[in-house]
Amino acid sequence: MGRSKKYLEKINPVIRQFTGAFWEFLKKPEYLVVLFGIVFGIQILIYTPPFQVCDEPQHLFSAYRISEGHILPQYRKGTSVSGSYVPRSFQLTVNTTGANKMWSSRKNRQDVEAVHEAFKIPLNPSDKKFKASYFQYPALCYAPQALGMFVGRLFGASPITLMYLARLFNLLVLIILAFFTIRLTPILKWTFFLLFLMPMTLFQLSSSSADGPTFALAFFITAYFFWLAFDPSRETVQKKDYYSLAAIGFLLGMLKPPYFLLVFMFFLVPWKRFGSWKKYLIAFGLLLLGVIVIAGGWQLVAGRHTAIMLSKNIRPMDQFVWIAHHPRAFASLMRSTFRHNQYYIQGLIAGIGWVNVKPPEWLVYGYLFALLAVSALDKNDIEVGRFQRVFAFLLSLGTVVAVTAALFATANNVGVPLDKHVWTDKSVVLYIWGITGRYFVPPMALFFLVLYNKTIIYKKSKWFYLAVSLIGLIGGVATVNLLAERFY
Repeated sequence: MGRSKKYLEKINPVIRQFTGAFWEFLKKPEYLVVLFGIVFGIQILIYTPPFQVCDEPQHLFSAYRISEGHILPQYRKGTSVSGSYVPRSFQLTVNTTGANKMWSSRKNRQDVEAVHEAFKIPLNPSDKKFKASYFQYPALCYAPQALGMFVGRLFGASPITLMYLARLFNLLVLIILAFFTIRLTPILKWTFFLLFLMPMTLFQLSSSSADGPTFALAFFITAYFFWLAFDPSRETVQKKDYYSLAAIGFLLGMLKPPYFLLVFMFFLVPWKRFGSWKKYLIAFGLLLLGVIVIAGGWQLVAGRHTAIMLSKNIRPMDQFVWIAHHPRAFASLMRSTFRHNQYYIQGLIAGIGWVNVKPPEWLVYGYLFALLAVSALDKNDIEVGRFQRVFAFLLSLGTVVAVTAALFATANNVGVPLDKHVWTDKSVVLYIWGITGRYFVPPMALFFLVLYNKTIIYKKSKWFYLAVSLIGLIGGVATVNLLAERFY
């Protein structure tokens, strides 16, 4: 009996120390997002079969081109069609793994032996073939992937190994960015935590797609403006802040269009922090000009001659003119698009795979409810004005409209797309082709700012931190499980 008592006296302090450290760790979302992101992200990039991320071959071709030092698109000889010259072994790898069979049917599964065979395919970098592109995103969206492929090429890696290296480097770089995003923002830290671990976000971070860097950079830029606007220690804008604003302007210009509209988050910052209205407006004008020059310059140089844009029935400028002359018709088209297709909500939260993995409703709506609840309950002593909350909400909706208009202009025939429809029980409804839920992820953090308030009296306890951590954990487990069930 005496021995047991002495043993308990020795072990109890250790247990208390461990318990205390555990609860303290749960209060730090920036560290939790790294832990969960790495653990589940690596499983996701392994369980996702080769080329089973939306448009992954196109993304890989662009990343490979950039890894060779070709920042701008290449052109097919004798034409104005842009794309990339990549080793023919990439297409052989696609054929060997049977990727196209799973694109076309939800019933087909990945043959693991075929993947093993693909690792035996040599790169043969001198034997190249031109691959036309149907989009050309800014090179920054492929920086992590290109770095991974560059490292792989140094060691003579096979095409499939380069793909996995592109996924891995993308994940590692973007998880580091997630850490600094949550560390930087003075508010909604747990909202950012859930957004980074949302099945759709984590799936894209663990892929070679340009969407992963776009999501992470958009969240980081949002956190930066939250810091500049709400951090109580930032009573005035310092000289060094103008340099950071210039860097943010560059990042905004290098996002997938039209997310550069997030530049208007500048107006969340009180003008008094700049000292005068004149300095305030000059700073915004220079920031906006820089974003326009960078984003517009890239589109002018690199984005004009994609395969889809060269279609005779797709003329973006004519389409924007049509929208300007028919705003009510375009609004009606948007309404019918979103009203009759609930896939957008699924795609926003958990649209993993190549539009061929159907998530359960409990995951989609449960995670969405968690985001709403956490955004309403996660608060501190910082005040956010009504104007700032309303402005953030309207800007997030405006970004959604801009994304929809951009897709309408670049992926649909001029005028109402009569050849694109969705059948309902009663009628045929026109809709805008090319929209998926993941396109609305970048402004999500801005959207949830509207829920930050002091009217709901709630003091976060250890159970809040435990509950939110469990939500992130469940999201990661569910994502890995969905991929395993779908593809194997």
